Amino acid sequence: MQQRDCQAAVEREYPSFNDEEPPPPDEEQGEEPASNWTPPRLADTWPRVLAELERRADGSYKPVSTGLPSLDSLLCGGLPRGATAILTAPPGFGKSSYALALCLDLARAGVPTIFWSLELTVEDAHARLVCLEKQLPWAEVRIGKHLEATREAAASMASLPMCLLDHNQLTLELLPSAIRRLAEACDVAPLIVVDYAQLLADPATDRDARVAAERVAKELLDLAKHTGAAMLLLSSVARSAYSRKGDNPEEYRGMAKESGRWESDAAVELSIVPTGEQGPRDKRGWFMLAKNRLGGPCGKVPVKYDGMAGRWEEVAEGVAAADNTPQQQAQILEAVGNHPGCSLNSIKAMVHGRGPELGKLIKNMVRAGELVLEVKKSGHQYSLPGGSGSHES
Repeated sequence: MQQRDCQAAVEREYPSFNDEEPPPPDEEQGEEPASNWTPPRLADTWPRVLAELERRADGSYKPVSTGLPSLDSLLCGGLPRGATAILTAPPGFGKSSYALALCLDLARAGVPTIFWSLELTVEDAHARLVCLEKQLPWAEVRIGKHLEATREAAASMASLPMCLLDHNQLTLELLPSAIRRLAEACDVAPLIVVDYAQLLADPATDRDARVAAERVAKELLDLAKHTGAAMLLLSSVARSAYSRKGDNPEEYRGMAKESGRWESDAAVELSIVPTGEQGPRDKRGWFMLAKNRLGGPCGKVPVKYDGMAGRWEEVAEGVAAADNTPQQQAQILEAVGNHPGCSLNSIKAMVHGRGPELGKLIKNMVRAGELVLEVKKSGHQYSLPGGSGSHES
């Protein structure tokens, strides 16, 4: 029922939604499907396509920035309009914080945004906005502390073209109307963040989670195509899914396993990959671009999490590798000190918090003179400066 309601809402808000669909078969007269339908030729389709491209030339179809310059460069400008993108990350690793900060920053730049929270209540989600604005602890703001700062933040955001809604305020049926009204007010379709998309399935009617996820993926893609909105779907992935992956971005493709359709339909797949030891206010990782249908390459962008500001920030790749957690650097030095002449694989086996940047960190330590590398017939061996012994661990 929800699927029919959603499609009916799209057709109501966007009358041209099904203009190009072939007519349905006449079952009463026994016609075969589309038996009388003649496929349009290029001469028929080019006028409509050219008119649409001319409409997009006004800048309203410009990609939506991700807030990370290097990632925007890989994506040929940012998140695509008229398409879906997926962002996966382990639980509690900042995907919601990233998306919420992105929505707020875009709204301040005049780009309308809808943050649809299916996990947090609307009160808790608004409290997170206050934390972004005032750099206050969320656990305190959500229980009513810092009321004066909260009022100031509310006043500063009152005129922004941003909607922050929970599952009680927005449904798939209402989403087309919300998109149209924001687009009319701002002359550009919004960015829509769904946090997180698996929760759109209705447990009362959707017995098969995979089938439900496929249905939702199709509805959201159709909605993005016909409204020109950019759609970012957040998905939580178990930490164990990252344990055997390396630093090749394409290894992180298909992390949202709930629906094969998510991967096939999405134009962009992103994953936040943790690196090294992680603390509540000191997270580091990579934004892995595992799938890119926009003409650019796949790639990775090193990032760090500013716990006070509640934001992910891009850092230079060399800095991200060299400025790893002191604990991991100490573990490397201890491992090599205890096993002089050990191999790279031996170091990786001994160091806790293995991540895709570990090999690069070791190379940087060699360049800095913290480790000594010897190339022998048996392979590369690592020792401490001035150390002795050269057995292979």
